[in-house]
Amino acid sequence: LYAQQVRTVRGRVQTVEAGSNEKRALPSASIVILAKSDSAFIKGITSDKNGRFILNYQPQKKKKYLLKVSFMGMQSVYRALEDSVSVNIGTVVLKDDDIQISEVTITGKLQEVDIDFFLTNIYTNKRNGCKSIIYRKEVYSKWQMLI
Repeated sequence: LYAQQVRTVRGRVQTVEAGSNEKRALPSASIVILAKSDSAFIKGITSDKNGRFILNYQPQKKKKYLLKVSFMGMQSVYRALEDSVSVNIGTVVLKDDDIQISEVTITGKLQEVDIDFFLTNIYTNKRNGCKSIIYRKEVYSKWQMLI
C-alpha cells in the first residue's frame, strides 16, 4: 500500500526586487520533483500568479526525492523532501543569477549580389460563397547580403 500513498508538497515562490530587499511573488516558476539518486524527473508544475504551488506525486518505496524550484535568469533552489504525506516548504526566495557576459560586437561587409528568384503570394477572395485563389509571382534580383 506504500506505493499508493500520494504525497503533497506546497509552498510559495518569491523573488527580491533589484536594488531593494522587497520580496514579490514569482508566477510561472518551475517546481519539479526529482529522484535524489539520479535526478530523474518525477513530476512538475509551475507556480500560480501569486507564486503559490501545490504538487502531488506518488512516491516509490525506499526512494528519496528532491524539490527543484527554478526560473530563467535566477539561481535554482533545491530542497530534500521528507517522507511525510504532506510537506509545506514555506517560502522559497529565488535570487538573480549574477552571470554576466561582456559586450558582443558583430561585424561584416555588405555586398550586392545578383540572385533571380520568384516569390509566390497566394491571396484568397471569398465572394458569393465561392472561394477563389489568386497567385501572384514577383521576380527579385539585386539583393544585398551580409557576408
